[in-house]
Amino acid sequence: MAVNEGDTLSSIQAWKVKMTRQDIRPDPKGRTLRTRLLDKGIAHSFYEKYLWAMPVNGHKVSELNLREIISENFLKWEKEEVQEINNFTSDEMWYPVSIVLLRDAIRYALWAKLKNQKDFIIRGKREVYDKRQIAYSGIYTYVISGISFDKILRIDHDNICLCPDIVYECYDSLNRRVEDHFERQKSILLASRCASKVYCERLESMIKDIFPLEIHLSNKTLKFNSIYYEIIKEPEKMKQARLEKWL
Repeated sequence: MAVNEGDTLSSIQAWKVKMTRQDIRPDPKGRTLRTRLLDKGIAHSFYEKYLWAMPVNGHKVSELNLREIISENFLKWEKEEVQEINNFTSDEMWYPVSIVLLRDAIRYALWAKLKNQKDFIIRGKREVYDKRQIAYSGIYTYVISGISFDKILRIDHDNICLCPDIVYECYDSLNRRVEDHFERQKSILLASRCASKVYCERLESMIKDIFPLEIHLSNKTLKFNSIYYEIIKEPEKMKQARLEKWL
């Protein structure tokens, strides 16, 4: 797992606007609201008749006018207020608001870092695939490895860690994504049958091109530098065991 070594998640500034999902303006291009807002560098979540939002592109709440940026996506707009969240990792805020905003921020950060790197495919919400990482090659299909950053854990009272997982994608000999469910599952199952050492090698091979990763979340910058971290043990310092020891 990768522990945040940047700012802790206390006193985070967010916008709070009174509205619900029913106030969303339909998009003529069929894009989801999440896609539309992330294109403008804004993460969002709906909770208790409010829209919670914050910038994830390096700007601070005080530097931007939320209404000018996103109001065109809603049928009505009430004056936004700036909320300082001091209980970001509490149970009350975590599941309905905080983890949703964090996942948006991760998605935006991955796109910003890898958008010009041709070997990487960003699919789904927080999945990155490396076209060079062929985990299985059959007669008609092949499978490439990727990393999912969907798992986020809270540690201490104001910090988080990412728990990256290996994921797989299946293509045919013409480099088209295989849509047949049975064929996909068969090939991916063969690719995923590997020893823990191979699993860790795949993870490390891809993570080195993604880390260090900086994630902007309003007035905070989270930094993920390594999938290992140091454990302080008196009277000596010791390194965390490699990943295969934990699997």
